[in-house]
Amino acid sequence: HWAYVNVSSFVSVFETPAKIILQVYVALLRAHQQDSKELVRSALDILLPALPRRLQTEDFQKAMKYTNKIIYEEGNSVPQLAHIWQTITRHPSIFFFHRHHFVPH
Repeated sequence: HWAYVNVSSFVSVFETPAKIILQVYVALLRAHQQDSKELVRSALDILLPALPRRLQTEDFQKAMKYTNKIIYEEGNSVPQLAHIWQTITRHPSIFFFHRHHFVPH
């Protein structure tokens, strides 16, 4: 999972195709194993602040929809849900304006 930390650092500094950024983001959201928890958290802490800068608006919307999709697909796994909700709460400025995706009316 060190590779994800390196890729996240690269994305935060250099222009990267949106497809690659989204693939890395989704892979990090799905990675909730206990043995790699700290590396995944570090990679997400580096990548998430860069998402609004590196992605166009429609691609950023895709990232939010992927987050919501993973919540519903992996909803039966408590560690997976805890990982995603911790990610959301650690980066409220990124997810605040997209909260309607995560909290039903």
